[in-house]
Amino acid sequence: MKIIHQYQPLHSSLCGQACVAMILGCSLARAVEMLGKGCTTGPQLSKVLYDYKVHASPSQIRLSKARRIYRNQKYSQYVPEKCIAKVRSAGVKKSHWVLFWDRKEYDPYPVRVPWQYISGYIEIY
Repeated sequence: MKIIHQYQPLHSSLCGQACVAMILGCSLARAVEMLGKGCTTGPQLSKVLYDYKVHASPSQIRLSKARRIYRNQKYSQYVPEKCIAKVRSAGVKKSHWVLFWDRKEYDPYPVRVPWQYISGYIEIY
């Protein structure tokens, strides 16, 4: 399956919806219909993927502080080949979803997000 990179609007909280849209090959508007507007959780993303016959981990696999995957590492070798990863920056409460597909990063935000580490992921099988 080929991923078509989709972007969320600037200053929106539609990163989870954009990741789902890329996986399902639908529009961002359709993904918003499925998930609603605003922040999404791992279980919400997993449920929508399950409902559309995409095999994924039932919830987010959380990484302990000791197991965090840092961006300055060769992080693509430490995450599953296909997953939606929750990324964070130190000292920032808000998180962001990024799609990894065939070891390529598809960040739905239209400008570079300065994330520092991956705190968890939903693996796609």
